[in-house]
Amino acid sequence: AGPSLALSCIANHFQWDLSGHIAKEYHNRFKEDETTTGRVETHAMARGQQHSLDLSYSYEETMLRESLEETWGLHRYHTGMLTYTLNATPSTILSLGYTRTMENAPSPDEDVVSDGGRATVTYRMTPRNTLDLSAAYTAYRYDASPEVEVTPDVNVSEARLRWLYAIRQHLRIGPEFSYEQHDYKELSTLDTYTGALGLEYDFSPSTSMTGSIGRSWLRSEDDDNHET
Repeated sequence: AGPSLALSCIANHFQWDLSGHIAKEYHNRFKEDETTTGRVETHAMARGQQHSLDLSYSYEETMLRESLEETWGLHRYHTGMLTYTLNATPSTILSLGYTRTMENAPSPDEDVVSDGGRATVTYRMTPRNTLDLSAAYTAYRYDASPEVEVTPDVNVSEARLRWLYAIRQHLRIGPEFSYEQHDYKELSTLDTYTGALGLEYDFSPSTSMTGSIGRSWLRSEDDDNHET
């Protein structure tokens, strides 16, 4: 529980939002685990007939510990996002995005910095058929004090292809296929292949629900394969 504050400014081609929240967590049995979390977030978007630019930043800090025997540590999280969207044609939308996340943790926990980019193309082939193609790449870098064993850096690559068919005006269904690779530099590489049947339903112009059911195959360099 705690106070919140939100400000918003909307013009013809511009929107800006600022919000903040402080929350106190209470425990009925373990009073020593009570903690406070603060979060500030701002977002700005400029729109034109064919172009839009979206910029956001959030900051959060909280006191955490993994067990009662450990001391409290202040964790800070910074997240910045930049997204550009182009309505290339009435049936084609291109989106490019960049995200940077920084997590600052007290010793012996590790600091984590991630940089990632994403590209998405949405093509409406017919009034009922839509094709989505997306690709993303994120690099995670870990840092800790010299006496602590550092988690290996990892690069994550993703690709997804999805086709949706509009059964009704607000209901769409179709297959989707995705590939994800986790590259731990000199240690190992994990590849995940997923095939699924996806569903989307629009409750309103601003509210929708998505879901999927499918199967994934995990393959590693040591031939330790799994299915889920």
